[in-house]
Amino acid sequence: MRQFSEKLAEILGPIANKFSSNRYLSAIRDGFITVMPLVIIASFFVVINNVVLDSTNGLLGNLGNFDTYKDIGVSVYNGTLGFLSIFLAFGVAYKLANHYDMDGIGTGFVGVASTVALMPGAITVGGETVGAFSSTFTSPTGLFVAIIASILSTELLRLFQKSNALKISMPDSVPPTVSKSFNLLIPATFTLTIFGLISFLTIK
Repeated sequence: MRQFSEKLAEILGPIANKFSSNRYLSAIRDGFITVMPLVIIASFFVVINNVVLDSTNGLLGNLGNFDTYKDIGVSVYNGTLGFLSIFLAFGVAYKLANHYDMDGIGTGFVGVASTVALMPGAITVGGETVGAFSSTFTSPTGLFVAIIASILSTELLRLFQKSNALKISMPDSVPPTVSKSFNLLIPATFTLTIFGLISFLTIK
C-alpha cells in the first residue's frame, strides 16, 4: 500500500506542480482564498436562518416566530455571497496583475468594470422592465463569467500598456499613484470598449 502511495505521488506530483505554477490557475486560486472569509460568514448566517430561526423547522420554532430576524442574515448574504462574482473578479484580476508586476488595484477595478459591462442592466418584474442587475450574475452563479472577464481584461490591459503611444507622460513632480492612474486611463478605455462591444453584440 505504501509503495502504491509513493508511486501515485511520484506520478501526480509533477502534474500538480505544473497546475500550481500556471499563472491563471494561481490567480483563480488566490482570488478564491481572498474571498473565502466572506463565503464562511454568509454560510454561518444561512445556517442560523434555516436551522435556528426558521419558524417551521428551526430549533427556536417552538419558542415563537423569529422569521423577522432572518432579515439580518439575508442582508449579510446579499452583501457577501450576493456579490461574490464581483468580489472574485477583483481578486483574480488583482492577483494576476501582481504576477505581471502591474498596478493591482487599478487592474482589479478594470476587472470588476469588465465583468459588470457583460451583465444585462435591466430586469423584468411583473411585466415591467426596470434598470437593475440580477443576482443571477452577481452571486455565485455568475462566477464563471467573472473569472473569464477578469482574466481577459487583465491580459488586454497588459497588451495595451506595452504600447508607449498609449502612455500619458507626467512630470516628475506628479505623485507616482497619480501617474499610475493616468497610465491606466487609455488602456482601460480600450479594454472596457471591447467588453462594451461584446455586451452589445451578445445581449442586444
